[in-house]
Amino acid sequence: MDLKTLIKQRASFKAKLTQFEKYLETLNSCANLSSLQIGELNIRLSKFEEIYSEYDSLQTEIEQTSEIPNEQFQDREAFETKYFGAMALAREVLARNDCPARSGSGSGSRSGSCVHQVHLVMAKSRVAPIKPTTVPRLELSGSLLAARLVEKLKISQRVYFRTSKATEMEQRWRTPEIGRNGARKR
Repeated sequence: MDLKTLIKQRASFKAKLTQFEKYLETLNSCANLSSLQIGELNIRLSKFEEIYSEYDSLQTEIEQTSEIPNEQFQDREAFETKYFGAMALAREVLARNDCPARSGSGSGSRSGSCVHQVHLVMAKSRVAPIKPTTVPRLELSGSLLAARLVEKLKISQRVYFRTSKATEMEQRWRTPEIGRNGARKR
């Protein structure tokens, strides 16, 4: 194979390394990992270990084909530094969560997972009326729609709604019981 093709193949190994590093960054920021995350890390780690032998043979071929091998040696050094750093971090994350590397068995029931999953349960929308209306009225209509949706889903947890502060403040100034200066009328 020509050098250009080999370098393109090497780029895919570098991309895999970057993906693994990004994955590790998210896990490293978590205090505790769930058993699912630990299992996934173990699987990814075993797959990632296999990459090095393939990279090594490809890089050796590039170094032998290249007219300027010093540049290729530097590339190898940079890759290996990142690779072994990522491997060490992955093992450290597993050790921090009391998990033997590649065991497949988590440490039992871990809570406090840092990766949150969001699922769309139901969606509802409403188009603004043709007849001109005020922004506070539209927000009130949206809040009513959300409240009815929560009631329909029978959610037992607390639900918080957020509105625009500007509209809320504007509405405060216009209510009859509160004067322009914010003091209550008697």
